[in-house]
Amino acid sequence: MSTNEMTGGEALARMTAAHKGGPMFGMGGFQLLAFYDAARRLKLDHHLINDERCGAFAADAYAKVSGRVGLVDATLGPGATNLATGLVEALNAGTPVVAFIGDTNSGRNRVSKNAMVHNTRGSTPCFCAAALINGS
Repeated sequence: MSTNEMTGGEALARMTAAHKGGPMFGMGGFQLLAFYDAARRLKLDHHLINDERCGAFAADAYAKVSGRVGLVDATLGPGATNLATGLVEALNAGTPVVAFIGDTNSGRNRVSKNAMVHNTRGSTPCFCAAALINGS
């Protein structure tokens, strides 16, 4: 990579730092390694949780208490699907929560992506703001 290039994870971490994003809640996975590496270097406040559902509810609670945007991350597939309950709760409560979903360059996750879109399509037109993090 040249000096003008960066990974998707690095770009997302820098954007989060530039906008003074509050604590992030999430469960690690190999798709998020580039993001976690950049977040560590930038000293972002990240709380490792045991279950994606807990991360979504923690981000929702943080947003309700602080009045700032709640941030949560998860891996693609079951991890992202596990966020659904907490994100719908935030949506129904009018709480601002942004979910970062990790992804890879391989075509292996195509079925998972389609399943995630299908699972969230009927919720509302504005289900959540999500950024797919490309680790490469």
